Amino acid sequence: MTTPAAVEATGRMTSILARYTANGGRLTVIGQAVPGADAVIPDNHGGAAALANALVGEGIRDFVMLSGPAELTSAADRAAGFIGALRKHELTPRAVLNGEFTRDGGYESARRAIAELKPSAAEPMCLVASNDVMAVGAMTAARDARLRIPLDVQIAGFDDIPTLRDLSPGLTTVRLPLQAMGESAVELALGGGEVRTERLGRGRAAGKHGLGVSEKEPARPGHHVVSSWRVADARAL
Repeated sequence: MTTPAAVEATGRMTSILARYTANGGRLTVIGQAVPGADAVIPDNHGGAAALANALVGEGIRDFVMLSGPAELTSAADRAAGFIGALRKHELTPRAVLNGEFTRDGGYESARRAIAELKPSAAEPMCLVASNDVMAVGAMTAARDARLRIPLDVQIAGFDDIPTLRDLSPGLTTVRLPLQAMGESAVELALGGGEVRTERLGRGRAAGKHGLGVSEKEPARPGHHVVSSWRVADARAL
């Protein structure tokens, strides 16, 4: 849950940005739209749906969604995309837990899920985090509970942050085109004209802006690996 301090900080930031743009400044945000600012928004819904389809395709049926704050658009879109795709397979997550969009938020949500649902090798479950930082916290919670990854619990994330290269076991995640998002933000900020919102993964070249499901190590029992592909190229999405 978002703290009162975070809400207050957001209000202060919005007020400051309003004064900045009123004085002729131009602002571009990445990830979530802000009134009066250009925005670069990835296809969070489609990427999460791709992840769900990939995991179901690997035979996973039991999921817990470790979502971010309910009022955060990117977290809500990712949860909706994942849950919506599961429904097409006649599946629903065993639980949807909202927490902070941080490592500690992922740790606490995973700890709750593990304590309540008690996964094991006989009845494993997949913890799907709304971002990779939360997934890293979930991995630590699983280890603290003496669960084996991926035999007792599987974990997936979203973003494909560089830190994942150092994780073992590897994390299945959704790759965001972070460099392309930064380039687009600069282009919007310098472009002038009316405020614009650019949604990556829709209507842009897939080779530059597509989302993909990324795997960090070779397949083995219980570890979910699919071929890299771009959401923008997927007809079903």
